[in-house]
Amino acid sequence: MTEPSLKPGDVLLYAGGSWFARLIQAKTWSRYSHCEVYDGDGFSMASRDGIGVGRYLLRTDGLRVILRPVAKFDAVAARTGFATVNGQPYFWFGLLAFANAKRQGRENWKMFCSEFACRCLRAGGVDPFNGYDADGIAPGEFMKSTALLVVWNSRG
Repeated sequence: MTEPSLKPGDVLLYAGGSWFARLIQAKTWSRYSHCEVYDGDGFSMASRDGIGVGRYLLRTDGLRVILRPVAKFDAVAARTGFATVNGQPYFWFGLLAFANAKRQGRENWKMFCSEFACRCLRAGGVDPFNGYDADGIAPGEFMKSTALLVVWNSRG
């Protein structure tokens, strides 16, 4: 894999072959099933299924696209926002329903990957969806955002 040098704030889009990944792809009508935000030094911030919100070692298996914010991303502010939600569990029901928006993203609540990525970018000063509720964002929606540029695609 010859992906470019990653920068904090890059959005990483994944596609997997598991039944769960295929379920997400079918539910969201997208080829992407997961997203994370690169944090630097070989780590990303994400809400990973089965684990929840955390700072994880970068993984490249299943990585399909790297998107970079057009505007300056404030990594320090994003990490400060991350600290307020670190450890929240993954929101299985919210992923399937994309509903119940009034309770998601609050302290001691649960988040799915794209909701977290949207909130993380916003904490860093980049709003990929012009204020649209993060609870309704699916991983593939990041490809449609004019606030992000494709800097690498596994298809070439």
